[in-house]
Amino acid sequence: MHKPSSGFKGFKENWQADLKAGFVVSLVALPISIALALASGAPAIAGLMAAVVGGVVVAHLGGSYVTITGAGNGLAVVTLAAITTLGNGDMLAG
Repeated sequence: MHKPSSGFKGFKENWQADLKAGFVVSLVALPISIALALASGAPAIAGLMAAVVGGVVVAHLGGSYVTITGAGNGLAVVTLAAITTLGNGDMLAG
């Protein structure tokens, strides 16, 4: 497997492919994040913000150049339970 160049050299070599890949991933990740927020009882903007902030943080702090991250569908029930418990059923309080 070919390991891509890192740093600015890698950015210059791969920016077009990275831009296409990022766009395609966002087409999948953003609707899933919004849906999980709504399923958890949170506003849609919370899911959108979580996807964007999480993506940026993982991109900068990730330990591998092939790391794939995203929202886990199985966590919708856990998130709903946590919001209900910690916020006393009020989304704005939790």
